[in-house]
Amino acid sequence: MLEKPLVAKSVQAIFATIALALSMQMAVSKQAYAQAAIFEVVHPDVEQGEIEIEVLNGVGLGSVEDGDERSVHEFAVGYGLTDIWKFTAAVELANPESENAEVEAFEFENLILLPFFGGGHHHDGKTSDDHHGEFSLGFYTALEVPREGGINAGGIAFGPVFETEVGSLKWVGNLLIEVPFEEGDAGLSYASQLVLPLNESVGIGVENFGEFEGAFGDAGEQEHYAGPAVYFEAELPNGHVIEPRAAVLFGLNDNSSDAVFSFNLEYKIGKD
Repeated sequence: MLEKPLVAKSVQAIFATIALALSMQMAVSKQAYAQAAIFEVVHPDVEQGEIEIEVLNGVGLGSVEDGDERSVHEFAVGYGLTDIWKFTAAVELANPESENAEVEAFEFENLILLPFFGGGHHHDGKTSDDHHGEFSLGFYTALEVPREGGINAGGIAFGPVFETEVGSLKWVGNLLIEVPFEEGDAGLSYASQLVLPLNESVGIGVENFGEFEGAFGDAGEQEHYAGPAVYFEAELPNGHVIEPRAAVLFGLNDNSSDAVFSFNLEYKIGKD
């Protein structure tokens, strides 16, 4: 049970961050821009034999120009090959404004836990009984293969993902280097999630995401987002676990969309 003063301070910190994101978004003077994107914070979470089905969705809030993506959707299936290695295959679909939806890319991901740091956490910030620990660290890789252009037009992303406790809060972070196979300098992306569990099934928090094109060469465009999120977790009668998450993310600079509604759903099927 969390102490009330600590909970109050944690809630105040979360809402202060949300207010800062809103004020920064309102302070940016730019033309309305609402192209969608997928947002996900990768957790160092692996269970051997577990099947994980994910549906990730991003919808632009506001007017969208013809040809720009009104919404983006990703369908993924992951499997815990061992107690430290999970492989995931995904397909991404784009829904451009005034055009038909189409398959945009395929993605192949690997997550390897570094066992001497512990691991295995739920997305609402609760610690798994099977992998208890205050700090978890993993190494993540993702190979993207666009439908048009194939692997030569794709790229690879790799880097650390971690989860730790900050008082009553759970903090999850990703820092990835993105290397295109075509000409161009490597970029850098980050994702962060700060969660306050309210009970065993519900958590609230704030998330932020960003990307630096050409971070290791000629600097290119940047995108940065932040906003509030809510997390749920429920165990179904068949023993499977469902984890919905919803967030509204506000663009913080000229190259970012004004706002995106992000809704992700995970369905976990244990090996038992």
